[in-house]
Amino acid sequence: MTTNFGEVAALYDARRPGHPPEVAEQVFTYLGGTPDRAVEIGAGTGQATVLFAGNGFPITAVEPDDRMAAVLLDRGLPDVTVVSSTFEDWTPPAGGVPFLYAALVWHWLTPVRRTELAAAALAPGGVLAIIGARNVIEDEELDAEILRIMTEHPGGVLRRPPLFSWAPAELTESGLFTEPVLWTTRRSSTLDDQQFLDLQRTYGPYRSRPAGVQAEIDIELRDLVAGRGGSVAMRVDTHLILARRVDVD
Repeated sequence: MTTNFGEVAALYDARRPGHPPEVAEQVFTYLGGTPDRAVEIGAGTGQATVLFAGNGFPITAVEPDDRMAAVLLDRGLPDVTVVSSTFEDWTPPAGGVPFLYAALVWHWLTPVRRTELAAAALAPGGVLAIIGARNVIEDEELDAEILRIMTEHPGGVLRRPPLFSWAPAELTESGLFTEPVLWTTRRSSTLDDQQFLDLQRTYGPYRSRPAGVQAEIDIELRDLVAGRGGSVAMRVDTHLILARRVDVD
């Protein structure tokens, strides 16, 4: 798991779009009600925690970055306990939990091992929910220009394949989970130039670069957006993957 975002924890929480409440509705429907307890992998500032907190069951929020966790704790969410640990180093309770979820963090976990660890943390028949979000720039020409700017500067993974393109197959091929159920929804918004730049500053490909490179990217992106009217039309695709642990005992 990464701690790349702790330096901008407040900005991350303010600028990253939250998750739609329909995500929790889909999860509870799949579960057949509310669980008696839950564990969140890489809770960050709590943008997914708020979906499930206050529904009558305790949540253990596993988060390795104390700066991100501080923002989560400031929310004052009921029945939420924060554990300072990576998911890989965290020890699940004996017998496992009925509900385990991860939002915007599954790709940061160790490949292959993440599926095994998730299954080990769940009780037989327990539910895993993986939440992903893809921010899409509606103007394809603008999107291509932004990609060009990012490509011309050294460092960082530019764009990862969408969660839906690989995570369901990984769960299925593990033999540890039932066939995944997939759900998606879309929301649109318009960001001004400062909001757009702030959002970029919360992304891994930006944060992984040296400060001087980040400053150069800032200038080029601001000029680019200013030349296109000073705003950016965005779409957020929220993806949800649900699967149950197979009873292998």
